[in-house]
Amino acid sequence: MKTILPLPLILSVLPVAATPAQAQTARSFALSGFDRISLEGCDNAVVTIGNAFSVRAVGQPVSLEVIRAEVRQQKLIITRPNGMCDSRAKRPGATIEITVPRLRGVESEGTGSMRLHPFEAGEFEAEMSGTGNLTMEGLRGRKVGITMSGTGNAQIQDIRVTTLALETNGTGSIRGAGAVDALSIDSSGTGNVDTTAMTTRMLSVDASGTGGVRAQANGPAAIDASGMTRVVVGGRPQCTVDKSGFARVTCG
Repeated sequence: MKTILPLPLILSVLPVAATPAQAQTARSFALSGFDRISLEGCDNAVVTIGNAFSVRAVGQPVSLEVIRAEVRQQKLIITRPNGMCDSRAKRPGATIEITVPRLRGVESEGTGSMRLHPFEAGEFEAEMSGTGNLTMEGLRGRKVGITMSGTGNAQIQDIRVTTLALETNGTGSIRGAGAVDALSIDSSGTGNVDTTAMTTRMLSVDASGTGGVRAQANGPAAIDASGMTRVVVGGRPQCTVDKSGFARVTCG
C-alpha cells in the first residue's frame, strides 16, 4: 500500500529556489582637487594613479544611494549616514574605484579596506584605525609612514623608499617586502610586524607589546624591547640591544 504524504509535508521537503543576487550597478561622483583619501564607513576603495580624477562606486543600488562623497581641504571623504552600513539590512559595502593624479595619504576608520595600485610619492602616510585591511602593490618615494591602530592587517609589496616608518598599536599585523634605506618599526600592540622580505641599511625597532617583530638589516640595528615581545633580526646587522621584562631578542 502506498503512503500518501500530507501536502504541507511534501512542500517542506521540496528544494527552495535560490534568490538571485541583486544586480550590481555604478554611480559616479564629479569630484576633483584631492590628493588624500578617507574612508569612514564600510565601503572598500581601489586607488589607481592616472591623469584625470575619477570617483566611481560599484555595488548594489540600495548601497550606492546612501554613499556620501565630498572633498574637504584636498581630502576625498567617503562615508554613509549612521546605520547604513549593515549587510543584514541588505546594504553591504560597495567598491569605490578612485583615480587620482597624485596621492599623499590614505586613512580608514571604519570597516572598509583599501587597495593601492603601484604609485610614486615624495611623501606618503597611511593610517588605518578600523577593521579594514591595507594592500599596497608598489611604491617609490622618499618618506613613508604607515600606522595600523585597529584590527586590520597591512600587506606592503615592492616598496622602495628612502625612509619607512611602520607602527602598529592594535591587534593588526604588517607584512612588507622591498628595499628601504632606513626602516623604523614601533610595535606596542598585540599584532606582528614581518619585514624579512625587505632589505634595509639602517634599522630601528621599539617593541613594547606582546606581538613580535621580524626584520633583517645590513647595517646598524638598534633594538629596544620590553614587555613580552619577541624581536628577531636577520641579515648582517650591527646590533645594539636594550631589553627589559620578558622580552626576547635575537639579532644577527
